[in-house]
Amino acid sequence: MENNKNIIDGDCWVAYFDILGFRGEVEWAEKNHNKFILSMCECAYEERKLKEKFEEFTNGLVKIICFSDTFIFYSSNDSEECLSAIEHTARQFFRTMFTAKWQAEKEPHSGNIPVPLRGCLNYGHFYADRDKNIYWGSALNEAYELAESQDWIGYVLSEKAKSQIGKCHFNYWKTIGPYYKEYNVPMKDLKTKKLFKKKLYAYYAGEHKVSSLDILRDHAGFDLADGLFRMWINIKDNNNLTDKQKISKKYRNTKDFLLEAYPALPVLKDIGENKSLCPLCSLWLKIKGKTLWQI
Repeated sequence: MENNKNIIDGDCWVAYFDILGFRGEVEWAEKNHNKFILSMCECAYEERKLKEKFEEFTNGLVKIICFSDTFIFYSSNDSEECLSAIEHTARQFFRTMFTAKWQAEKEPHSGNIPVPLRGCLNYGHFYADRDKNIYWGSALNEAYELAESQDWIGYVLSEKAKSQIGKCHFNYWKTIGPYYKEYNVPMKDLKTKKLFKKKLYAYYAGEHKVSSLDILRDHAGFDLADGLFRMWINIKDNNNLTDKQKISKKYRNTKDFLLEAYPALPVLKDIGENKSLCPLCSLWLKIKGKTLWQI
């Protein structure tokens, strides 16, 4: 592999993410002269700057390309060191965006803004020349296609990535395996279902619990459920969405996955349903001062 500070040309790890519903957000922002879309992008940019402080970036193991609603991480080679760096970075990037673990500082929006992403980690040939801003390769093409084909908010390992990890980095897989669940990932249409296996390994954070005095946060996966809840409120409140039923399906697909991963998590069960919330969820909403917008 040609590998110096300027050019990468060979087998690499590539993670691709895009923001779900970004086009609708842009159209709404332009129509209403609202800067929420800028807050969303600024949040993502701040996340990028945060990750640049990690060793994965400072050591040159992982680099990032940002354009509009697209975020592409790529490694400098196909070593296990680079796999560990990019897998950790991509996984934490998705979780942080999903759960809104940052603060949006600028008006008119304040507070944490969860951002729905679709993404995947892929393996294969990739060419990068940062000086000339040239990027191409089958690894990028396939990552783009798989990410765009998913009909939910989610992050998965491609077949190629999982195969390469299992074949060449089995001990590392034993370390990260608990963060991924084999799942029948929802795809947009029959064509994409034929292109990709129905069952892929999707990120779900395992049995990790969030430490907090909050009565519900002792449950594994609570912060993911909380992020989905707040994102669902956002689409309910957005009257500019031209196909809200289609968009709502993606959120329901995400909810179904989290319910399978965390069947005992009470806050998930009533999100978006036309029925009363369970007592614990109602108490949580009362504490938070929020109202459930039901779809």
